[in-house]
Amino acid sequence: MLTLNGYRHFTALGKTKMRTFSSNSIIKKIYLVPYKDDSGFQCNIDLRKAASINAFDLKEPGRIVIDIMPN
Repeated sequence: MLTLNGYRHFTALGKTKMRTFSSNSIIKKIYLVPYKDDSGFQCNIDLRKAASINAFDLKEPGRIVIDIMPN
């Protein structure tokens, strides 16, 4: 679970705020839900099996990278 504060609008997953991965062997779905007082989002990634995860941020342009590798 990843929480992004200070955002009232998020376009990465479109209007449904969810994306499913039927052919991906590790990721089942990614979805966003409004967090607490609507000042941010909670990003959830449902996995099909155990995996190692490495998350970090990059600048110029700013982004969050999440590497998911099967165990």
